[in-house]
Amino acid sequence: MGKPLRILFVDDSPDDVELLLYELRRGGYDPTFERVETASAMKTMLERQSWDIVLSDHSMPRFSAIGALKQLKLSGLDLPFIIVSGAIGEDLAVASMKAGAHDFIMKNNLARLVPVIDRELIDAAERQKCKLAEETLNKYHESLERLVAERTAALMETNEALRMEIEKHARMEEQIRYIAFYDTLTSLPNRTLFNDRLALALAHAHRTGETVAVLFLDLDRFKAVNDTLGHSVGDQLLRIVADRLKSCIREEDTVARFAGDEFTILLLGVIQAEHIISIVRKILYAIRQPLMIGGHELYITSSIGIALYPGDGEDAEALLKNADTAMYDAKEQGRNNYQFYTSSMHIRSFEKMVLESNLRRALDREEFVVYYQPLVSISTGQIVGLEALVRWRHPDRGLISPEEFLVLSENTRLIVYIDELVLYTVCVQCKSWQDAGFQPLCVAVNISAHTFQQPNLVEMVMSVLQKTGLDPHFLGLEITEGIAMQDIETTINKLNRLNALGIQIAIDDFGTGFSSLYYLKKFPIHKLKISRHFVSGIETDLHDQLIVASVIALAQSLKFKVVAEGIETEEQLNFLKQQKCDEMQGYLFCKPLPAEEFRKMAVRDIILQGSR
Repeated sequence: MGKPLRILFVDDSPDDVELLLYELRRGGYDPTFERVETASAMKTMLERQSWDIVLSDHSMPRFSAIGALKQLKLSGLDLPFIIVSGAIGEDLAVASMKAGAHDFIMKNNLARLVPVIDRELIDAAERQKCKLAEETLNKYHESLERLVAERTAALMETNEALRMEIEKHARMEEQIRYIAFYDTLTSLPNRTLFNDRLALALAHAHRTGETVAVLFLDLDRFKAVNDTLGHSVGDQLLRIVADRLKSCIREEDTVARFAGDEFTILLLGVIQAEHIISIVRKILYAIRQPLMIGGHELYITSSIGIALYPGDGEDAEALLKNADTAMYDAKEQGRNNYQFYTSSMHIRSFEKMVLESNLRRALDREEFVVYYQPLVSISTGQIVGLEALVRWRHPDRGLISPEEFLVLSENTRLIVYIDELVLYTVCVQCKSWQDAGFQPLCVAVNISAHTFQQPNLVEMVMSVLQKTGLDPHFLGLEITEGIAMQDIETTINKLNRLNALGIQIAIDDFGTGFSSLYYLKKFPIHKLKISRHFVSGIETDLHDQLIVASVIALAQSLKFKVVAEGIETEEQLNFLKQQKCDEMQGYLFCKPLPAEEFRKMAVRDIILQGSR
């Protein structure tokens, strides 16, 4: 069951409502709803039922988002109000936000819907908590006043007891104020207190001409920790991160838990950009240090966006928004890094929105294709396997490389569906080649972090093998070091189950992560693949030569086969031969090919031997 969510839709299109409901259910919600198109219908629904959120189209024949906002204000209810609409002018968007809308989502960018609703529900709960705290405080003041009056008049002789009672209530008042302004999980300032401090800092900076830096920090793939290990482990992780952040800043600066796994940092008296960079690098290093929680060794990274006053915004809202934009840009750059805000980020954000919309349609239109690159035995020169590589055949732009769309597909979690599509396509193709009489070869499929973290990964792979009839011994799965080391126990369990099926397991891009050799020997893997970044430097860089030679020696000592990627020159090949590397792949032998071209090449060169 998903999380319950009571939604009041202000929309004249049932189809649009169904689209939004689909996105919400995919995002883990179990919505109940009503749809209204007029002010009177909305008034009736607000009086008759309780709601968690209002989702409104901007313009309708008989009603509008501005009118709906007015109706919500008249009701006296404090509900998150999000406008979900098509193209709209900047003036209308600004007017809607000034009228009280909490956010605005384009209908061609519904990937933001669930994150925005998550955030606004947290904000609504925070506002309700503050309201309750204020009401409690007011009631306490009234009670205290009555108590003082009664005791003063009737019990003058009990002054000492009265003093102790007042002190007790003073402590209660302090606790109430603490709850209103601090996060109870991490003990950091909450969003309310951070905004207050930021406003004061900006007022001071305006008078003195100082620069203020606002950092927006988000933990990378934190949701996977909650999904796989539970919220208790996630909460402990947040507390550890909070402590590490506090250790990285000065006493006069502020770090706050903004929402969920998001943190904000206020740096005062900034003189040079190098000062900010020094602190940010210290934060990135502190967070990515391994930690142990409940017997689980975890590795986590963060992405940080930075906005500066006054250049990137003159008020708190603009600075936080731009720092948030820069943070998402940092995630798109590969995570575990930082980005300063630039105005061009808005342009890239729009381009990303268009690409994401096309990416979602690409799955439905079957625009993804699989290319195959041979793995060649260095000693014999014969093909001993294949690696499957996904490509996007865009109807207008032609063939789009993975570097352009895979990061976006990971951020939107579409990568899970793409991985499953590639896995199914590969298994069907391999079975087809075998049935046609070609020599059976193992084909490796790359598995992303999101897909590997799915609880039903093993069951999904088994289902694909069963549907296609492919022998598991002819399927390989490749994961990176980073994926393998995120949760050691879970990784070992999944790899053992896959290995038991007969599937070949490889660690890709070996040498670029932070692997523990103690755990590496526990993984049931068959191959280590040396990153092309090291192979490319073999001819000129002594360090790369030493790294490649060391990885080969390590693999041989652990009885793993070792594969070198990205081989393009004879010099690189000769060095790998001298080091007794097992297999290679790269343009020196063959570039990735579509299935039909690879079949023709195999027939022409008699590379895949077999009887018809």
